[in-house]
Amino acid sequence: MRLLLPAILFLAACSGTNAPVSSTSTGTGTPGDLGSCNATALAGSIGQHVDTIRDRLPAPHRVLGPGTVVTQDFRPDRLNVYVNDEAVIERLTCG
Repeated sequence: MRLLLPAILFLAACSGTNAPVSSTSTGTGTPGDLGSCNATALAGSIGQHVDTIRDRLPAPHRVLGPGTVVTQDFRPDRLNVYVNDEAVIERLTCG
C-alpha cells in the first residue's frame, strides 16, 4: 500500500487538462476559463490557416501540430493553438 499511494499521486500530477474553446468564460484562471488567454477573441479563426492570425497571437502562446511534444505545466495566460498537418487551426485552449 505504501508504494501504491505515491504512484497514484504521481499519475494524478501528470494528467493535464485543456479545455477547448467554448462560449463560457469564468475569468478565474481555471482550465475552463478562455478569457484569461484571449482564446475567445480568436475563436472565429478556427478553420483558417495559422498564418492569418500569427501577428495577433498574444504572448505567451504556442502553436501545436500533430505529434508535437509539449510540457504539462498549466499556465492560464498561455494560448494553445492546435493545428492540423496543413497548419489549419482546429481548436484553441488556455493552459
